[in-house]
Amino acid sequence: MPVFKRRGVVGALGIVGLAKTALSTRTAKAFDSVPAGFMRVQSKLDGFKFYVPTDWILSKTSGNTAAYENPVDFQENLFVSISGRTKYDSIKDLGTPKALAEDIEKKLVTEFMSTRIGVRRVSDISFANERIDKDGKVYYDIGVRVRSYASRNALAVSQAAIDEAVELEFDRLFLVTLGVANDRVYELRLQTSNDGYPKSKPVLDKIQGSFEVAAVKCPSINSCTPGGAK
Repeated sequence: MPVFKRRGVVGALGIVGLAKTALSTRTAKAFDSVPAGFMRVQSKLDGFKFYVPTDWILSKTSGNTAAYENPVDFQENLFVSISGRTKYDSIKDLGTPKALAEDIEKKLVTEFMSTRIGVRRVSDISFANERIDKDGKVYYDIGVRVRSYASRNALAVSQAAIDEAVELEFDRLFLVTLGVANDRVYELRLQTSNDGYPKSKPVLDKIQGSFEVAAVKCPSINSCTPGGAK
């Protein structure tokens, strides 16, 4: 059973929270209702669960709450992060899907900022949807595309010469799901290449659509200690 340290950051939506998280994984069985080829990743301590392909491997280099990667395609990976305590009861308290998609877009561009000469980032929102699960909890499913362009001749004398040598460095699609539970904001972030997305879409859509959060008995360190909530 993998154990992680919770060190997730949901951009402007939350701050770092530290705790240990025990994750259990179970492969598909008849009584488990997990799709064939997937396993359920679940943290009863932190209150989230999602499906991941059985051939994806646990990432040991990520500092996030949970992280997996596709061993066949290094550009496909995911992580879960959890914010610190907030005042929010629902993801709708933070704004509309479009507003949060714009925040995520800005955050991603900031993450990929470069001081290199001749580097340019281009981003756009692919989709921003509201999803309601069987228990009535609201989630935002968001897609943001980020492209990076760089010049092979960044030190050229003229701007024209720099621009002539510009080429695409990467073209990535980020699939983000946001939800709120236990006074915290949860984020599932998937990453893939934009070119590879059409082929991987059924699998990635299954992962994104399976992400759910739920109330836990002890949402804070002190809530189950003497004098705390039971």
